[in-house]
Amino acid sequence: GRFVDDFRMPGQLYAVLVRSDLAHARIKSISVEGALRVPGVVGVFTGEEIARVQQPFPQLVPPPASDVVDYSMAYRKVRYQGEPVAAVVAESLSAAQDAAELVEVEYEPLKPVTDPWKALEEKEVLVHENIGTNVAARVDYEYGDYEAAKARADLIVRRDLVFHRFSSTPLEPNAVLASYDASTDSYLIYCNNQMPVFLSPAILRALNTTADRVRIVTSDIGGGFGVKIINYTYLVLVALLSKLTGRPVKWVETRREHMLASSHGADRHFKVEAAFSKSGELLGIKAVTVDDIGAYARHEPAGLTVWAQVAPGATRLRNLSMTMYAVFTNKCPAGPNRGFSRAPHQFMIERILNAGARELGLDQVEIRKRNYVTKDEQPYVTLNGCVYDGGDYVGALLAAAEALGYERWRAEKERARKEGRLIGIGFACTLDSGSPNMGQVKMMNPRVPNVGGSEAATVTVTFDGKVLVKLSSVPQGQSHETVAAQIVADVLGVPIEDVTVARGFDSHSHPHTIHSGTYGSRFAGFGVGAVLGAALKVRERIVKLAARLLECSPEDVVLEDGKAYVAGSPERYVSLRRIARTAYSNV
Repeated sequence: GRFVDDFRMPGQLYAVLVRSDLAHARIKSISVEGALRVPGVVGVFTGEEIARVQQPFPQLVPPPASDVVDYSMAYRKVRYQGEPVAAVVAESLSAAQDAAELVEVEYEPLKPVTDPWKALEEKEVLVHENIGTNVAARVDYEYGDYEAAKARADLIVRRDLVFHRFSSTPLEPNAVLASYDASTDSYLIYCNNQMPVFLSPAILRALNTTADRVRIVTSDIGGGFGVKIINYTYLVLVALLSKLTGRPVKWVETRREHMLASSHGADRHFKVEAAFSKSGELLGIKAVTVDDIGAYARHEPAGLTVWAQVAPGATRLRNLSMTMYAVFTNKCPAGPNRGFSRAPHQFMIERILNAGARELGLDQVEIRKRNYVTKDEQPYVTLNGCVYDGGDYVGALLAAAEALGYERWRAEKERARKEGRLIGIGFACTLDSGSPNMGQVKMMNPRVPNVGGSEAATVTVTFDGKVLVKLSSVPQGQSHETVAAQIVADVLGVPIEDVTVARGFDSHSHPHTIHSGTYGSRFAGFGVGAVLGAALKVRERIVKLAARLLECSPEDVVLEDGKAYVAGSPERYVSLRRIARTAYSNV
């Protein structure tokens, strides 16, 4: 593979970031004199310099949180531990590292906001004073009629639950190599962002430029898991460092930086009330939730909408009332991580099933059998219109119980309890959605324009009869190139060795839509469809040309092994190379 750190540019400099060791503080002063005296240091830049050349990132949230001012570096105030406060740029990485240790920052510590429930009501301690609240967004959902379900219930269960904050740790950390060309006022950015096109509006606004002047290139990406989505702030920062120094600049995140300040999955806090019948049927759920999205809304609070793709989990739940908040706290900004938003929601449902089973004296497997959508009921339309049509949730549950030896362990659990030992056995079922439609974000903010879902691909037959494929996805180990080559080879009837899939993504040469990228398990849904659609269109043209050259009907043309021949008469054929030469010569 070839990753960001494998790229080199003539005159390349290296950047090291100085990060805040406080979660909430005003920046009183930053002394850079000692750092500037280190041999090889080209410059040291603070939030003041960055704010002069960057526009604040646009906010996807509704007012008043839409007025939050967000730069790629702390400006006059730090809002989370690990927020960049200065960047040292030097001729070598070691020089930049040495100089970074000499940057002195004087802070005025402020009381941090760390408890999301308290953040909801807090008026005195604010992460962003100018908006007058710590609430980033609120969305209310009413599916069915929870109060009617509650009225006929035999049991009401109440629980406070927490789905903890977490993060992903790909082998390759965040990395950027950027070069600014003053002669054309343009940027070349090598990066490992997972959805650079979708995030381009934010990048372009921050750089105060247009798409034709920013070329974003991804090559191989060493793992993503969603955590490499909101690194777009570093793309902007490093691009601006190149502009300020007049030379290419590379920045590669350390593992410590990644764990501290890359992107965390938001913790979600629940206050849940659930209604059950005496037979164990889950009649309804009413919940108030708070998502702790950290210091900035750089992708969140999209999590207030994404969960709705799997609103009932694996159950037949028909009545659901949700009041959902996202709040700012003095923590690392949250972004999508594996199971984004759906995992916390289904965690809540599964915990509530366990609570109901315990209160009703039912086995945890039995209560799930009574509530899960069965295979025979599919296709099943959920309470908010989604369709489940491909899972055997009960069958999977029973297979897991049998493989575990569940009945044996239940007996062992009781014996152990009598001996003073505790054994825990837990079951949960989760399902996930793929290929998300961005229209869901309008449930939070109707003003967001980037709705829908789409992907692009090109399939080109070269003049010598070979095939070149370009994708708009940015694979991180999912073998998109292999899958695309297999599809195109099958559709065009050529050896797979004759199909080349261009590595990675290049915004100036690869096709793309505003939704392009690799996130939300979308390649199988959108990416493959784009490749197949492009290959079928090329096949149609090949067949049409072959029919004219072979003087036969298009319906009689067979494509196989790089040739087109007449059905039943394989000796009457033309090579794909001949067909391509004909096409290129008769434009």
